[in-house]
Amino acid sequence: MKQSIFKFTLLFIILLAGCQSDLYTKRLVTEQLKSAASVTIIDGFLEFAYTENRGMVFGIMDERASGIQHYVLTGVTIVAIGFLIFVIWRMRQMGFLYHLPFFLILSGALGNLINRLFYGSVVDFIHIYWHNMLDWPYLFNVADVWICIGGVYLAILVLFKKDILEQTIFPTSKPVVAEIAE
Repeated sequence: MKQSIFKFTLLFIILLAGCQSDLYTKRLVTEQLKSAASVTIIDGFLEFAYTENRGMVFGIMDERASGIQHYVLTGVTIVAIGFLIFVIWRMRQMGFLYHLPFFLILSGALGNLINRLFYGSVVDFIHIYWHNMLDWPYLFNVADVWICIGGVYLAILVLFKKDILEQTIFPTSKPVVAEIAE
């Protein structure tokens, strides 16, 4: 019981820190760069430039996300957050490392949802490139970073621990492996 309280306290702190880091950087960029040109952070690699994304990650559907589509995207985000919470609840007996990717994804999803609900769009500002050879065409934010890190981590877990995750999230008649409780 003590381990479970400690585990979820630590995961909740990670969730709050991830969401807060996203909201803080978006607010800072909005205050400093909304009416300015881009700012080079690391020459030839990283710059910050303010943009409002009304669509999905990496600007997908940005031009078309007005009216009903805005509400659909917001609704999809809320449903996804609900699903993440459901999965976390189903996995409550599993160890910290199994929960971590879900809390990282959740922190990014909440940060973007808060922006979308209060401002109607999500602030994106991170632009990476490598001189003239590579130019990532999309701006993104800290929430997107947390979602991507959590997604890659989750993909690794699914690749190497698929049976354990399946038995926990969508149990069958098979017994759950003892490895679940770290």
